[in-house]
Amino acid sequence: MNGYTFGERTVAVAVMAMLDLTRTKLNHDASGNVVSLKDGLPIFDSVSIFLAGKITDRIGAFTQFSYSNYDHQGSNGQWIGHWASDNMDFRYVDRIIGDANDLILGTTLHNNPTVQDVWNGSPAWSYPYISSSTSTVASLQFLPILEGTLAQQVVGAGGYVYWNRTLYAEVSLYSTADGIWSFMSKGDKAGDPNHPQIYLRGQNPYWRLALTHEWGLFAELSVSG
Repeated sequence: MNGYTFGERTVAVAVMAMLDLTRTKLNHDASGNVVSLKDGLPIFDSVSIFLAGKITDRIGAFTQFSYSNYDHQGSNGQWIGHWASDNMDFRYVDRIIGDANDLILGTTLHNNPTVQDVWNGSPAWSYPYISSSTSTVASLQFLPILEGTLAQQVVGAGGYVYWNRTLYAEVSLYSTADGIWSFMSKGDKAGDPNHPQIYLRGQNPYWRLALTHEWGLFAELSVSG
């Protein structure tokens, strides 16, 4: 909500690595051939590098770049790794506090619809956070476009307000992350069969309204589209 500006300004760098082990009940096809040679074996799945935090008293950022060690298989069946841009969110925030009002005004520039969610309760931060890279189990085929279809493919610019810790409103517009914004979609390009660039026509809006209440605990109810 406050644009990553709390605390002292430091060089905030972090690294996250993921190891996993996948075991399936049936690892053979109808002809008896082994489907996944990695089944039942521990693997180094991926690593992410984060650079985030306070830039000035009103400007902050969250950036992530990730490497997938088992991104896709080549024609010879060997696994191929892939570096790419991951979630990014740059913010400018101001806060106006009066006798009867507490107003937060913010702007956001990001590359994944809903990654700017200040309560981390929308698709960009939802379950399952990760899934197996080598599993043969199919994922869901029909999902709303907000469920990751445009992640790291677009650039979104928007603004939000939060009044008296009660009413929240946000509007963002999305377009293709190309040209000067291509650093937000690094790793995707036109014609790449494994990581194709998705192109949007014009500006595409996203909005969200929320009501919140604090009484020691915290509750939030929102609608978006």
